[in-house]
Amino acid sequence: MSTVAILAPLSVAACFGLLGPHLARRLPPRDATWLISIGAVVSALSAVAVLGLLGTVLLGQLPDLASLGHWSSSTLRRRSPIEPGIGALSLLAVLVSGVAAAFVGARRALAVLAAYRACGGIAAEGDLVVIDGTQPSAVAVPGRPGRIVVSRSLLRLLSPGERRVLLAHERAHLSAGHHWHRSAVALAIAANPLLTPLSGAITYATERWADERAAADLGDRRGTARALARVALLTGRSARQGEPRLAIGRQAVSARVSALLSDAPTPQPMLALATIALLTLGLLATLMVEKEIEHLFELAGHVYRTAATRGGAG
Repeated sequence: MSTVAILAPLSVAACFGLLGPHLARRLPPRDATWLISIGAVVSALSAVAVLGLLGTVLLGQLPDLASLGHWSSSTLRRRSPIEPGIGALSLLAVLVSGVAAAFVGARRALAVLAAYRACGGIAAEGDLVVIDGTQPSAVAVPGRPGRIVVSRSLLRLLSPGERRVLLAHERAHLSAGHHWHRSAVALAIAANPLLTPLSGAITYATERWADERAAADLGDRRGTARALARVALLTGRSARQGEPRLAIGRQAVSARVSALLSDAPTPQPMLALATIALLTLGLLATLMVEKEIEHLFELAGHVYRTAATRGGAG
């Protein structure tokens, strides 16, 4: 089995993790959001799958499992593409990835469920909920329907135009389901820490998507940029980690303002295609490893059956 095929999915994940922030800044925000979230899941699954496949070769060498599976453990041992220590590390990595992904998934699922329940319990006309409070704040809370929760103190400080920008931005978060994209990336990072740079990239891409939607709705990019900067100055607190709520003025504000003051982003087909090709390479390498492992077990099964007909398997 080629060492390149084994290492390719891990290398692709590392490269995609480093590429993510670049995609978030170069591609149109909607394109970047979808490419980062789907790519994160694909690259994480590819890397974990290869580690799991390598681990099965080590597990298959256990006499009890070999007997149950009717394959030759000695053949697996002789033909194994990796050393036993590497196989053990692969199994450990898969176990750690599974536990981490389960923990993050459960945490985010509980947070989203709490948000849905909170929205269901809020009586409001439309999606806007105005609350009393001295701290200026505004968040989009996903639910059915989602709610935009804004403090009365913030609304008093904003002009009518700035309020329209604020509400358009938060409605864009809700209508596009940005919390699902962020959750997908969070799960992928938990399964494969090589993708950690994507955390900031998906946050930036979704915020930029909401910014562009607000600018398009109002037809005023500069006015949207000014409103974003003002809301950012008035709201300084950050959401807790794992929180599904999304807010206009908390992430990379200066870069987002600069983007709004420039022309609207245009599609970058070559960059998108190159990224897709990179992810496809990882998938193809994973399939190649799977086929090689399958052939290895088929060979071990053939040896087992041949030995059995001669009076002794193993």
